[in-house]
Amino acid sequence: MSRLRVGVLGVGAVAQIMHLPNLKELDDQFDVVGLADLSRETLDLVADHYSIPHRAADLDGLLGLGLDAVFILTPGSHGDACVKAARAGKHVFVEKPLCFTTRECDEVAAAVESAGVTLQVGYMKRYDPAYVRARSLVSALQDLRYVQITTIHPASELFWEHHPIRRLRGQSPTHTYDAPPYPPLALESAALHEPDATLMRETLGAHAPATQLGAFNVMLSSLCHDVNALRGLIGQPERVVSCEVWQKGGCVNTVLAYPNDLRCSYSFAYLPNLRDYREELAFYGGSERVRVVFPSPFLRNMPTELFHQFPKDGAAAETRFVVNYEEAFKEELRAFHRNVIEHRRPSTDVEDYRGDLVVLAEMAKKAF
Repeated sequence: MSRLRVGVLGVGAVAQIMHLPNLKELDDQFDVVGLADLSRETLDLVADHYSIPHRAADLDGLLGLGLDAVFILTPGSHGDACVKAARAGKHVFVEKPLCFTTRECDEVAAAVESAGVTLQVGYMKRYDPAYVRARSLVSALQDLRYVQITTIHPASELFWEHHPIRRLRGQSPTHTYDAPPYPPLALESAALHEPDATLMRETLGAHAPATQLGAFNVMLSSLCHDVNALRGLIGQPERVVSCEVWQKGGCVNTVLAYPNDLRCSYSFAYLPNLRDYREELAFYGGSERVRVVFPSPFLRNMPTELFHQFPKDGAAAETRFVVNYEEAFKEELRAFHRNVIEHRRPSTDVEDYRGDLVVLAEMAKKAF
């Protein structure tokens, strides 16, 4: 298989915990030839660790390295960066959120199509082995009538402690959990860069308050995974019935309506100091239930569990699947390589993300 020459834009926690280690382990498929980050000190620490000679401050500094693909792992909207990379003829792997507006989605899609490159959005749960196995079980459910998603989200830093994240000198390896940086502080207007706030108001309305922007930011950064995973199993909802946000955006509940009188209730709760992540997608048919239970995304190779409950001899029986111990983040990289080499359309492409954006924007509007 052809080895792709790649550059990585953004060397923060997700890059260091997941993407760079996985790219290194998949060195028969990827050759990381350059890194870029605004923090030169952090950039040098990470590049030295991985023995990567080419270092830049921004995307422009990477595009001259003769790359096949760019990994865009920075925070905020990535619309402009994706357009620039595509126009330069580079394939793109981009972390969510891809962007904040449907206009940006359309601009990215046009650039990708015109250049004939591949763009894949980093929704790793769609590539999780147990999730892939769940597709056939969910599609086979008779009389599907209810879906329940429950996500209990502790502070991400609780699951970073054991990873050797390289930081600026003097920066604590962990944050104070009594005042975690995510997501409640995301609801403060000061936490949003003005360009991002402007883009969000383009979607939500010119007079959207800071609290609504913050809630939308949390939805685009975290709830998007469940909305996307749901689409991959049962498709796009018809409408958002209701949405409520409380605890400064740390708690969200929404009801989504689907065809054939199907409803999904989705509850998200941020519990900053509880070191026990829980994320379950449960699908209820008239006589069966399928559950997909994800671990924390920052625990490498911890398997997702899959359960199938069904009637047997007058009793309720259940089968538990541990499909394998492959890391979902690594599986999405394998899929990206395959999509580029074989000219396949990713399942998590611009159009797929656009569907998430429409739903999440409707949720944010219903809540305020």
